Order: sequence, then structure tokens, then C-alpha cells
Amino acid sequence: MVDVNEAAAARRAKLTILLDENVHQLKPGLKDAGFKVLTFDRGTPDEKLYELAEGTIILTKNSKDFVTSAVIYDFDIISIEHIQFIDTKQDRTNLTVEKIAAAIRQSQFYNQRGNFLLTVMDDGTYKLDPLV
Repeated sequence: MVDVNEAAAARRAKLTILLDENVHQLKPGLKDAGFKVLTFDRGTPDEKLYELAEGTIILTKNSKDFVTSAVIYDFDIISIEHIQFIDTKQDRTNLTVEKIAAAIRQSQFYNQRGNFLLTVMDDGTYKLDPLV
């Protein structure tokens, strides 16, 4: 569960998460957990999408589509392809959002130099890989 102090810290950090079109249902929960959340329309050209993603974190169930471009366009990736059940609750009690927020908080990849792929597992554990 996301603690109030941790949510406040995330708000201060203003981490921006860009949701891939297949995970838009997580937007309310991520916003409630203190993240700035952006979405893009289905069919957005890749070039425009990558420009929008610059300096953000793309959250997706299909990370392989973004790995090659992440370093070029300077964005990080959070992969949730290993999470079996995507919760649709509209607040921070969303189980999927809790797993994502915990992985972000514990890995602290946003404080490191470079670009990263944060893979969140179904049991809430995570794997962090540099993309260089």
C-alpha cells in the first residue's frame, strides 16, 4: 500500500508517467498516488510519441516496442507485462498501482544517470536493467 508520506514525496518529485494505450485504465490510480500522468491517442506516429516521451517514463505492457528508442529519446520504461491482473480501481488502493509505486520507490532509478527498464513482477518484486 502507498503511504501518504511516500505519495507526497512522489508529488514533489513530479515524476511524469506516459501511459501506453493498453494501460490507460491506470491513469486515475497513478494520479491519486501522486504521479503526473500523460496519455496519447491510438495511432500517434512513433516520432511524435517519442518526442512526447522525452524526459518521462513510459508505462507499458509491451516494453520491447520502446527499448531501442529509450536511449535515443531519453526516457525510461516501466514494464508491467508480467502482472497478470490489471486492477481498475480509480485510486491509490489499486493493487497494480501499488506494485508500480513500490517498485519505483524502492529502485529509485529516477535518481540515477542513464535510462532504465523497470520490470514489475506479478508478486510486486521488480528487476531494474540499464538501457545503455
